[in-house]
Amino acid sequence: MIKLNHIYGTKKDYFIVIIRNPRFELYELHFSRFLSYLQDFDYLLNEGIPLLTFDNLSSARYCARKIIDGEDFN
Repeated sequence: MIKLNHIYGTKKDYFIVIIRNPRFELYELHFSRFLSYLQDFDYLLNEGIPLLTFDNLSSARYCARKIIDGEDFN
C-alpha cells in the first residue's frame, strides 16, 4: 500500500511522494529526479507545484502505483 509522506522510487528513475495539503484538503503527488528535493514536506506544501492533485486518497494511491510500476496513469 502506498503511504502518505513516504518517498517511493519509480522504474523510470525518479521519485514520487503523496502528501495531504491541510489548507485545501487535497492530496498532492509530487515528483523529482532528485530525492533531496522531496525530503522537505513543508517546502512542498508551501512552494512546490504538484504533478497531480486528488480529492481522495484511493485515487492518489492508484495513480502512484501506476507511476511506480512505470505504466501510463491516464
